[in-house]
Amino acid sequence: MKSAKLLLMLLAVMLCVILAGCADKYHTTDNYIYGDDDSSVWDDDTDDDTTPDDDTWTDDDIMPDDDVTPDDDTTPDDDDTTPDDDDTWVPDDDIYVPPVLSDGRWDPPTVAFGEVPGQSGNWYYSSLLWAVCDENNDLMPDGAVFIYIAGTTEWFLSGDNPMPWTDFNDPPDIDLSHAGDCGNPVQTGAVVLFGQEGEPPPPGDYCCDMEATDNNYDFSNKLTNLCVTMPSGDDDTYPDDDITPDDDITPDDDTDVFFAVDFNDYQLGPLPAPWTSDFLSGVSLITVVPWGGAYGNSMLIIGGITANDYVDAVYPFTPINQNVLVSWDSYPRSASTAFGVRIQSSSAYEAWSMRDTDGHYKLVDWDTGEYVDCGEMGAAYWSNVGIILDYDANTVSLYLNGFPTPCTDFPMGGGDPISSIEFIDWSDDGYGGIAGIDNLIGQTPG
Repeated sequence: MKSAKLLLMLLAVMLCVILAGCADKYHTTDNYIYGDDDSSVWDDDTDDDTTPDDDTWTDDDIMPDDDVTPDDDTTPDDDDTTPDDDDTWVPDDDIYVPPVLSDGRWDPPTVAFGEVPGQSGNWYYSSLLWAVCDENNDLMPDGAVFIYIAGTTEWFLSGDNPMPWTDFNDPPDIDLSHAGDCGNPVQTGAVVLFGQEGEPPPPGDYCCDMEATDNNYDFSNKLTNLCVTMPSGDDDTYPDDDITPDDDITPDDDTDVFFAVDFNDYQLGPLPAPWTSDFLSGVSLITVVPWGGAYGNSMLIIGGITANDYVDAVYPFTPINQNVLVSWDSYPRSASTAFGVRIQSSSAYEAWSMRDTDGHYKLVDWDTGEYVDCGEMGAAYWSNVGIILDYDANTVSLYLNGFPTPCTDFPMGGGDPISSIEFIDWSDDGYGGIAGIDNLIGQTPG
């Protein structure tokens, strides 16, 4: 061991001597090499500096160096000034394009109440929707969505925040791996739950801001003040004079109900009396099915989409000619599901409405005989339709989810006492689809 230690000491001394000798040879004022006087093999300068090499082992690039090895300066400045995706050092001179968010909105714009896919029971809910594009097409796997209470940095939603883009990726319908076309951004979103049945959220506006990042943590633009409304005061679906709120699960407590059908006491299969049918053809069918959850049994319209497919179901009731509200719940299975509803007297169709193939609910204005767009009715969840027939003014008004629509104070078809409601799959080509119907109620002011 002692000899080994001595050998190391001798080598160290010899090394010092050699280096000192080298320094003595090349660092005198008369021993510069003209032409390229640089001493480093990593440098190819052909200058004839009269001072010691000024770039040995250093980089003379004008921007932060991204070389993997010590700078060899064999090409012009290698710090890119255009986008580059192969840099391996930080800081990086790549130019990244952040994501772009657009079309932020709530659908529906007021809190709805009903079943939500994947949840048990009834909920107060709405869907927060937006569109996104990212020219670099790198939202996943590390990009995320940030949703705040409007005007703050507090999280709007409970649970894990921020939420990864992978939570919103549901190909082929929502494919965020193909979000690079900003001329055709990807539509996505989430259903937001505000409370369960019996636990409605406080009334008012619920507003949020949102932004997002991509894999490089570049922040998008911010969408601000996206608001959904929980109605204030009395939460009744339609105008009434309740002193206290109610939950709208049962008929309003200040009205007289003259008919109510929830199908729960019906046998599964064909509709029993007093239901009747005036026409039936092709593959179209109306039947009673077990829906489950709070809805129990429901009526199901199965509408074929050719001109030879059509069916109807008529529910009669005692004729009435005082101010009335007729309402029902509808569940269009798809965006293009279409069906019609007519409230009729013995002589006329007093109110003629339909969910059209464009996903909007419409009412006939008898002054023109044309359908008028009352508003969107979303697919794959329950929505409530209510029609008020005002015999004092001889008018018809349509409500969606308890709120007025542009279809207000239209003329009645004839003004005679109404006596039945009819659900229809029309015979038109392309018109049909599957829809659930439940909770039919006819009521008058108490």
